[in-house]
Amino acid sequence: MSFNNLKEVTQYFSKVNKDNYYLDYILEEGTVSLEWYQAILEKVKKYNPKRVIDVGCGVNMFGYLFANEGIEYIGIDEEKDLQPIIADKISFIHDNYYNVREQFKDDIIISCLCVGYLIPVKDVLGKVLIVNDLKGTKYKSICTAKEIKLKKEK
Repeated sequence: MSFNNLKEVTQYFSKVNKDNYYLDYILEEGTVSLEWYQAILEKVKKYNPKRVIDVGCGVNMFGYLFANEGIEYIGIDEEKDLQPIIADKISFIHDNYYNVREQFKDDIIISCLCVGYLIPVKDVLGKVLIVNDLKGTKYKSICTAKEIKLKKEK
């Protein structure tokens, strides 16, 4: 299954999700979130990865951005009652990041909100961490992405 835009994703999500309160929230915040993930995607693409790991992915709503670029997207979230989008090149692990992080220490790790808020950057294992960042003035902000080179564990 391939998605071309946020509207297609939200339509699909409306069909598979019984409790749409989360969808309503995402749609209200969707513009900012979409900009964040698009900025992260542009940074990810320069590494030409086969896959990307999204820590704190929610329902994999933005996995289509990566899948449409041919990048396997694996979302990780421990939130109860999530019904994530799972499609070709989009998968989901329902677990605490700390329980699964060892298997992704050679990957590109992304996080829109979770890392730096719930998980300290120092605890993330991977080649590179790419997180959302806002640059600009108080009148106009631009969503960008910040790259953080991660230290390899010995």
